[in-house]
Amino acid sequence: MKAKKLNILFSSVGRRYSLIRSFKKAMNDLGVKGSIVGTDINPLSPGLSIVDSKYLVSRCTSPEFIDELKDICRKEDIQAIIPLIDTELLVLARHKDEFRDIGVEIIVSDEGVINICNDKITTYKYFRENNFPTPKVLDFDFTLENAEFPLFVKPANGHGSINTFKVNNLNELEFFKKYVKNPIIQEFINGTEYTLDIFADLKGRVLSVVPRIRLETRAGETNKGKTVKSEKLIKVGKDVVEKLGAIGPVTLQCFVNEKGVYIIEINPRFGGGVPLGIASGADYPKMLIKLLLNEQVLPILNEFKEDMYMLRYEDAIFIEDNQ
Repeated sequence: MKAKKLNILFSSVGRRYSLIRSFKKAMNDLGVKGSIVGTDINPLSPGLSIVDSKYLVSRCTSPEFIDELKDICRKEDIQAIIPLIDTELLVLARHKDEFRDIGVEIIVSDEGVINICNDKITTYKYFRENNFPTPKVLDFDFTLENAEFPLFVKPANGHGSINTFKVNNLNELEFFKKYVKNPIIQEFINGTEYTLDIFADLKGRVLSVVPRIRLETRAGETNKGKTVKSEKLIKVGKDVVEKLGAIGPVTLQCFVNEKGVYIIEINPRFGGGVPLGIASGADYPKMLIKLLLNEQVLPILNEFKEDMYMLRYEDAIFIEDNQ
């Protein structure tokens, strides 16, 4: 029997040490031979210390970026690229066909999907047009004259909860409208914040949805979290992603209160807290590896451990100059 082989490149590995470790474990558990390659712009990115081969590349906005990735793919015999940051998604989506021509599948949704997710106003319109509950937005659902405080201000093209603010009165609103670049102003939703880690196959069929409560965050990522089995949230996640037509990993943010579920935003990539869902039994690395090997993967929508906690802590990696 021929041994299964697969070489995967993670683009912009950053701090995603735990996720890459999960992929290495999945390959070992499945008996898949191959290597994990990582790229980044920063030679001191922690994720580069766990990959089998590492490369420094230009920023994704550089004209050299795509050719650099192609050269690495040819050199390392790569079969799949998994991008890990928002800024690379659209760039790579635009070049999916070029990489397929050299035998590489980029695990990223199509350009139209990325455009919907990248701009918060476009995301809002998508939710409204498809009857998914989402916070009301200034100039679409209400005016300043009938606005009810508090409100919430964030960049329309932002990520990682950077420059997001609760505003309590008109004076604060006027200040943050100028302070935040290209702002979107929403009603403020009180409730419990959830992240849904969702995984769809390469045709857009959702295979798994793991809701988790964001108990504590740091720099926009979950620092402490807990898995929750909620049929309502699982259905919301499945419906949103399948209607959108996204593939692979998707992260959905929402709030839940006595009035219902309010979807905040959607990111078509692995979320920072996805290791919790993987540890709870929704093994997305194994699913993706099987899909890339053309093996059947069936949906496991409710097959994960409930009330599993993730508690992140400080640790360090030590390297020398020649490493």
